Amino acid sequence: MKNFFTFVSFTLISATALAQSNGLYGEVAYGAVTIKDTSSSQVGTFKPTLARFTLGKVVADNIAVEGFVTEGLAKGSVTYSTINIDVDLKTSYGLALRPFYKVNEDFEVFGRVGKNVNKFNVTNASSTTYSDKYYHTLYSFGTAYKINNSFNATLDYTKFNNKGDADVSLIGIGLRYNF
Repeated sequence: MKNFFTFVSFTLISATALAQSNGLYGEVAYGAVTIKDTSSSQVGTFKPTLARFTLGKVVADNIAVEGFVTEGLAKGSVTYSTINIDVDLKTSYGLALRPFYKVNEDFEVFGRVGKNVNKFNVTNASSTTYSDKYYHTLYSFGTAYKINNSFNATLDYTKFNNKGDADVSLIGIGLRYNF
């Protein structure tokens, strides 16, 4: 957790120093994750939540590059037979390319394609913990609505490629600040 706060502090300081640069933005989003077990066991669907912190830069007309870090907020739990199983998302990170199109002055649609590293812990009722990380390709689409010259409200849906026996997606709602 200490490394996470160090990273966020460094990102904010760097963003402030680069504020003179046109096309730089930061975004904070709340994400509701859905992790559906697709194995033969069919354990169930976990619904943890996370916070996503993004720093992006428009590098060409209608193209931005983003770096992001996520931090798990709440565990997702399932009771399988009589055993309670928790999925706890840990600090994760990634990079993405975000093509976008301004429909009008106030409304934008965008896509996102990138890679990220997801870290998590799975704990059962006997407190046995299994930790792992997966490298995922992500695909996303979303919208941004201009609140004023500095802020945009965002909504996005992200799908992660299947790794192992899980189908993973995320719905995020956020606030983007344009430096």
